[in-house]
Amino acid sequence: MTHGSIEAPADFAGIWYLRTALIGHDLWSVRAYLSDDHPDSSIVGPGVDASQYSDALVLWKAGLDSHLRRHISVAQWAVAGLPDLWLVEVPDSVDGRPGCSIVAFATDHLPPGTVIANDEFEQIALTNDDQAGAMRWWADTGTLDQVFVKPDMRRRHIGSWLAYAVEALHQQHGWPGVVTVPGRRTDLGELGTHRHQRRMAPRTERVEVVDPETGQRAP
Repeated sequence: MTHGSIEAPADFAGIWYLRTALIGHDLWSVRAYLSDDHPDSSIVGPGVDASQYSDALVLWKAGLDSHLRRHISVAQWAVAGLPDLWLVEVPDSVDGRPGCSIVAFATDHLPPGTVIANDEFEQIALTNDDQAGAMRWWADTGTLDQVFVKPDMRRRHIGSWLAYAVEALHQQHGWPGVVTVPGRRTDLGELGTHRHQRRMAPRTERVEVVDPETGQRAP
């Protein structure tokens, strides 16, 4: 689920994306670089030799594993101490507007970093009550909508990893825009730190942490 050196590279101007191959219908093998080789948010490739760029500057990779399942890995220096997580991806829509959610589980049912669809998840003896965290975003813009991390799993970089996973899946689908954080945030969201600070709007509204399953305020 994590890869690369545990030493973070120096901060650069932005994050850009390299499409290395088309791996399915409208799905890309893609990686994010933290470097100044291209302008922030640029999409490069396919047909570009990845060897010309340093692997030490790769923030995350999204592609297929040996079982042809979708897979995400995030650099160790970005989420040091993260527990092993795998994901369920659940597309949705609200009034015709496309959205998507991911739900993370810290169990050994699947290899770390594996991404499965909801119909496959229904075959596993787990429920959403077992989730470690979840995140929802708008597929047409990349704007984050909801974030939840189980209280006893907080302060373990799960929220940051979910944000990287959202970005990776958004880019893997080839959806428009880049992941951004709106001004509506919880106190936990305001305290969060990750490499997307430049894409966080100033906080304009304080919202409560809500459990996505119960709809109730989380502790």
